[in-house]
Amino acid sequence: NFVYILKKDDLIVYIGRTQNGKGRPSSHFAKRWFNKIDILPSSKQNIVNDECLMIHLHQPKYNKIKSGNIKYASECKICTKIKEINKNIDWIFNKK
Repeated sequence: NFVYILKKDDLIVYIGRTQNGKGRPSSHFAKRWFNKIDILPSSKQNIVNDECLMIHLHQPKYNKIKSGNIKYASECKICTKIKEINKNIDWIFNKK
């Protein structure tokens, strides 16, 4: 289990995760939009949150802001707060 970070000239362009070894990150090699890969170990329980927090922190060019979910994984704390803020904003502006 690890989170991988793809970089182009020290700029983070994509963050992903894999639980099946090298298959997922190696699928990116043909794209040639990066020239360096960093690999960070993670646990099965934390891999979704680790990936999502890294995406929020670095906002890579080729990522969506939200990480994919794995059943039974808890939601990222930042995603939870964003949903709470959006809910409050909706409530404020719909309350006329």
